[in-house]
Amino acid sequence: MSKKDTDKTLHIYTRVSTSSQEKKGMSLQNQRMKGIEVSKRLGMKYVVWNEGSKSSYTDTLSTRRVMMDLMEGVRRGEVKYIYVSDIDRLSRKDGSWYILMNHFTEYGVILYVSEGNKYDITDHLDKLMLKVVGSFSQFDNEQRTKRFQDNKIRKFCDGYYVHGTTPFGFDKKIVGKGKKLVENKVNGKIVRKMYSMFSKGKTIKEIQEYLLQEKIRSPRGNMVWGQQQIINILRNEHYIGKVTFTDNRDGRVYGGKCKRLVDDRTWFEVQQRWVDYNEIMKQKSRQTHDYLLTSLLYCGVCGYVCRGVKHKRTYRNIDYCGSKDEKWRSPHYDKCDRVKSKSVNIDRLDDLVWTTYLETLKDSHILREQVKKSLLDDGKQTELGIKKQIKEKQIEKKEEEKRLHSLQRKRMEIMGWW
Repeated sequence: MSKKDTDKTLHIYTRVSTSSQEKKGMSLQNQRMKGIEVSKRLGMKYVVWNEGSKSSYTDTLSTRRVMMDLMEGVRRGEVKYIYVSDIDRLSRKDGSWYILMNHFTEYGVILYVSEGNKYDITDHLDKLMLKVVGSFSQFDNEQRTKRFQDNKIRKFCDGYYVHGTTPFGFDKKIVGKGKKLVENKVNGKIVRKMYSMFSKGKTIKEIQEYLLQEKIRSPRGNMVWGQQQIINILRNEHYIGKVTFTDNRDGRVYGGKCKRLVDDRTWFEVQQRWVDYNEIMKQKSRQTHDYLLTSLLYCGVCGYVCRGVKHKRTYRNIDYCGSKDEKWRSPHYDKCDRVKSKSVNIDRLDDLVWTTYLETLKDSHILREQVKKSLLDDGKQTELGIKKQIKEKQIEKKEEEKRLHSLQRKRMEIMGWW
C-alpha cells in the first residue's frame, strides 16, 4: 500500500467475545456499518479487519491473528488510521492494552472511536483521555459481567436452569421468568433403559450396540453413540434430581433440584458397579494376554479385581490380587492382607471351570428341557421349523469349534509349545 493510500484509508477492526455472538448476533455487522459511516464522513476509503469471536479476557494477543496482522501493518507503515466501535474492542486486559498503546504510540497511529471521536496517541492529552476512557470502559464491563453473574446465581437459587446445554432426557420449559427442566417422555425412557441395562451387568459397548440397533440418535443427532457420551449419562446427577452451579469467580458451588428420572436404588447400583467396571477397563487396557476368567475373578480378602500373569523365566502362571500392583498409585488400594490373599494357577483353574461348565451343559436335565422348549417354541412345533433350528445350531457349533481351536493355539504359543 502506497503512502498516499495509507493516509486516506481507515482500518476498521471488529471483534466479539463469543461464537454465539458471531453466529447469531448482529454486533459484527453493526461495528462494520459504524466504521463505514465514519470513513465516509472523513472522506476515506476503508478496510475491514474482522477478528470474529475472540475473548479479550481469556485470549492473548498472540491468539488474535487478525490483531497481530493489523499490528504488523502498523509496523510496516501501511496502517495509520484505526477505527473501533468501542475502546474495549482492542482489549480488556491491562497487559494487552499497554502493549497495543505503546505500539500505536511508537508508530504514530491515530485512533477513531464510536461516532468518530479522534485520539492522536502521540499527543499527551489525547493519550491521557484515551487511558481514562479505556479505564471507565473496562470498569463498566467488569460491573456488567458481575451483575450478569449475580443475576444468573439468583435465578438458579430460585429453581431455574441456567446452564446452556440441556441434558439428554430433558427439555427446557419456560416457567415464569426463566426456564426449568422437564422430562422428555421419549428420551426419559431411554435414559432409564440405559441405567437398567448397566445395573444388570451390561457393558458400555452392549448399551452402545442397543442404541444403534434401536436407531436412537445421540444428543448431537448422530446414529452412533460415543462411549464417553454413555458414561457421562451414567455419571450425571441430573437424573436423580441434583443440579449444581459453580461461580467461576470464587469457586463456590450452589446446589439445586430438577425433575428426577432415575430412582435411588438403580442409581446406587450403577455407581457401585461403575467402580468395578472402571477398574476392569483399566486392567484390560494394560494386559497383553487374554485369559478365560479375565475380569471375572475377585480377591476374597479385599474384593479387588484379580490379574493374570504368565512368565516362563520366573515360573509364574497365576491369578493374583491386583491391589498389590496399585500400591504405588495410591495408599487407598493397600488394604489387602498379603497372608490371607492367595493366588491360583491359571491353567488348572481354567481347565476346572471349563470342564465343569461343559459337564453342566451336558448332564443338566433342566437345561436340556429349556433348550428343547425353546426349539419347539421358535419352530412353532413343526418339523420344518425344528430342522431349521438344528441347522442353525450346527453352524453355531462349528463357529465355536473354530474359536476354541484358535484359543488353544494361542495358549500353546504363550506356553512356547507351538
